[in-house]
Amino acid sequence: MRKWKTLLTVLCFSLCVSILPSAKAAALDTVKPKLTLRLETKEAAVGQEISIVVKGEQLKDLYGFELKLKYNEAKLKFKSAAAKWKGMPVTPDHKNGVITFAHTKIGASTKGENGTADIATFVFEGKANGVAAIEIAEAKLVDSEVIPVQLKNAARTFVQVASASAIAFKDTKGHWAEAAINRAASLTIVNGYENGAFQPNAQVTRAQFAAMLMRALDAGLDPAGSAGYKDAGQFPAWARPFIESASRTGIITGYEDGTFRSERLITREEMAVMIMRASGDSLDAASVPAFADEARIAAWAKPAVDQAAKLGLVKGSGNNRFEPAAHATRSEAVTMILSLIDHLNK
Repeated sequence: MRKWKTLLTVLCFSLCVSILPSAKAAALDTVKPKLTLRLETKEAAVGQEISIVVKGEQLKDLYGFELKLKYNEAKLKFKSAAAKWKGMPVTPDHKNGVITFAHTKIGASTKGENGTADIATFVFEGKANGVAAIEIAEAKLVDSEVIPVQLKNAARTFVQVASASAIAFKDTKGHWAEAAINRAASLTIVNGYENGAFQPNAQVTRAQFAAMLMRALDAGLDPAGSAGYKDAGQFPAWARPFIESASRTGIITGYEDGTFRSERLITREEMAVMIMRASGDSLDAASVPAFADEARIAAWAKPAVDQAAKLGLVKGSGNNRFEPAAHATRSEAVTMILSLIDHLNK
């Protein structure tokens, strides 16, 4: 009986959304609400609970909703979902890393939510070390007249499940990036070598940086080779899925001759461009970085370097120089990637 009641509620909710007059629905598109995800705990240990609040902005008489939340099942365990206001919830449907949760208020005299308000809370438990992306893939919001607004890819955030015990490398003690290196290793963004070293000052290849960045963004890997680089046969086997994934999402591009050059050492300006593409922030094409060696920064990299510097994601060296063509080190790459994750979680 309970199963049928739940099914009926879901069907009624979906049906109400689908049969409404398109003209009324279109009218709401001019001022669409915005959804965001707020982490109550940005960094947790395995076994620790993690609460994530769905917040709505620009709401207009929000009366009911259906949310589809995607998450990484390998790193997080789903525990519960609850609406922030009274009404009739639908038992969350949890399948293949997607949680579907619906809720509606009850009663003709009950008012909808307006302006800014918390909508729902999802609770997870840390399952395995790493960065886990959580995304509102789809959302249906309805008002008291059951007029819908539909949103796709409405919000994304990152949960950091880290080891409670410190990770120590034999060659990072006292290094300026020691804390960042240990944090990144705990989040499985980077690994050390078999001899227990990290080699913080070693330079980074384009393939290595692609792997670090994709792990940090918890991006789905693409081993199929869809990017079609001419030199794909030369990619290290371990790096291929990361390169393809980064290319598919537009974070990394190849060279004009159709090659990627996976073993080429990455430059600081290339790294800044990839970081800003991953951030999703808009760039001012006319902006000029305020570094003393700005003239040496390639034109295609200047907007990204400028914005990354303003956000604190990249820093200059002595005498306010950026050194755009210098090859980035493992410690620099780790520091920049962690700054990106913290920026995305603000």
